[in-house]
Amino acid sequence: TNEPFLIKDFKRLIANNGLGHAYLFFGESEIARREVGLAILKLLESDHQDQQDFLRDGFMIEPDASGSIGIGIIRDAINFLWQRPVASPRRTLFIDGADCLTPEAANALLKTVEEPPAHGLVIASILSPESLIAPLSSRFQKIFISSASSISEANSKDAEKFIKGTAAMRKLMISQVLEAESHSVLMNFVQALLLECQKDPIKHFELMRRLTDRWAKISQFNVNKKLQLETLL
Repeated sequence: TNEPFLIKDFKRLIANNGLGHAYLFFGESEIARREVGLAILKLLESDHQDQQDFLRDGFMIEPDASGSIGIGIIRDAINFLWQRPVASPRRTLFIDGADCLTPEAANALLKTVEEPPAHGLVIASILSPESLIAPLSSRFQKIFISSASSISEANSKDAEKFIKGTAAMRKLMISQVLEAESHSVLMNFVQALLLECQKDPIKHFELMRRLTDRWAKISQFNVNKKLQLETLL
């Protein structure tokens, strides 16, 4: 996965007491999203030797047998989040499959994300940010997670050229990608761009923000892909 970049960034944030309160991990690889989320929970409790105990301050939620995440489990998680941590600097709620939140659960979570406890951290894992209700999605810092196997060397080089290129070069590259008329080609191009941006997330924050927003719209709606991607110029 792109875990090395992310873990390095999160180690720095933890060391500098710079963690935010809510992160949304999105992307097509459910396994990769979960691996990174659990790695961060473990990282927060890395000073403790008992590895079976590393989730003492972590609460993980998955969809139930009906395929949903209801208000009851979210209330339990919120109660857990407000308690003082015992083994790490944060109490962390990790929601794996946040697109399965019921409307009532999503609204309850929204109130907590809007006014979180000082020691609280919420990480949600989801295929696309647009799967959450807009007010809730907007409260999260969005981070793209991908399986490295889906990004070819050619894609990575193209992404590097795009980021460093002029507006004219970017426009040409967008046209070439769209000419392929292939969703997979477009998806690989966008994923490579996101991964390249995450090598220096501070420098490329604005591009990542626009790219995440546009990709969510392209993935969910019948929109003009060219117009959406031209916002990256």
